[in-house]
Amino acid sequence: MNKSTKPLWPSISFCVIGILFFFISILFYSTWKEGRNEDKGDSPMMVMATVSPSALLDLSLFL
Repeated sequence: MNKSTKPLWPSISFCVIGILFFFISILFYSTWKEGRNEDKGDSPMMVMATVSPSALLDLSLFL
């Protein structure tokens, strides 16, 4: 039982850290968007370009 439960802890911690980084990047993007001019409409691709580096980092950590 001990050997099967031990490897789960690193994956759980990486998952929690990845979720935290995801929310932090969304918060940074929202504050950055508020600082910009509102007349320029941000496309969803801009949101993905801001969030995708952290998501790719999380995927590389899982692999």
